[in-house]
Amino acid sequence: MFEEGAVLRPIVTHSPSFFELPATNSRCLEAILYCNMAKIPVQFKESKYHSSCQGALPHVQYYSEVFCSLNYLEFFKKKCNLGWCLSSEQVILSNATVSLVREKLHLAIMYIHWGDQNNYDHITYAEVSKHLPFVSRWLYMRRERAKFLEILRLQGLYSKQQVQSLLKDSIETLALQLSNNPDGYFFGGESSTSIDATIASEFLLLFATNYENLGKYLELCSDSAIQTCRNYTNRIKEKFLLCAPIASTEIVWEKPTVMKFDQKASDNEKDNMEEEERRSWLFVLGSIAFIVIFSGVNYSPGLEDIDVYEDE
Repeated sequence: MFEEGAVLRPIVTHSPSFFELPATNSRCLEAILYCNMAKIPVQFKESKYHSSCQGALPHVQYYSEVFCSLNYLEFFKKKCNLGWCLSSEQVILSNATVSLVREKLHLAIMYIHWGDQNNYDHITYAEVSKHLPFVSRWLYMRRERAKFLEILRLQGLYSKQQVQSLLKDSIETLALQLSNNPDGYFFGGESSTSIDATIASEFLLLFATNYENLGKYLELCSDSAIQTCRNYTNRIKEKFLLCAPIASTEIVWEKPTVMKFDQKASDNEKDNMEEEERRSWLFVLGSIAFIVIFSGVNYSPGLEDIDVYEDE
């Protein structure tokens, strides 16, 4: 039972830390940034793994409801939609930008972290597996890498040159949008929106991680575009990722109906259940006795059914 007047925060379970970032994958970083941008009072919980029986992280739990990675943002947007201030033209542009990030930038970063053999052997393996028990590291990491390599294979991404082209298209396009924005701070204008959480989560995995050969992957990108995106990433990190936990004394979402526990009513209900159980057993025993007696009366042999044997 829930205590009347208690304030329970939604619990956001995310993947383990990665370098100086609080989470390993972009979806978890996106959830953390969204909560901080929207000033949603939540409780963050770090997992040692990247998935659970519910599916891939992050998960949002609020009382008995659990929202997995695919629809956790819908849970937040019902009460606090960061995109409410966008015009219809900005919404269309935002959707196109998110598609660019998902289809190009996300895959390029995945290749750098998991597809590049040297990066995987010397950096990714150590950073991701440091939270795991020693005996299970090799098997877990082998399974995780096989999953990402299969995604890259299905997308036809095999070489460094392909990744360089993806990074050039995505970074220069995003830098151009930031440059054309009169406010220049967020993609949506003066205030942050969900698109900032999506883009910044990918930029953090690109610029806030210590991969020594990152410069080689960014060779086709202009220095001005890289610097614009780096500055944007640093602003988001300082403002929304390194901020203090949000304090709140009011309930953000409605709680389930509070049910008061009545001890006397519970005792009466228990006595009634015991009485019903006793009557049920008596009924069963009486039925069995009736069947036995009835069977004996109907199937007992009569005098005419007994054969008479005479001695010769």
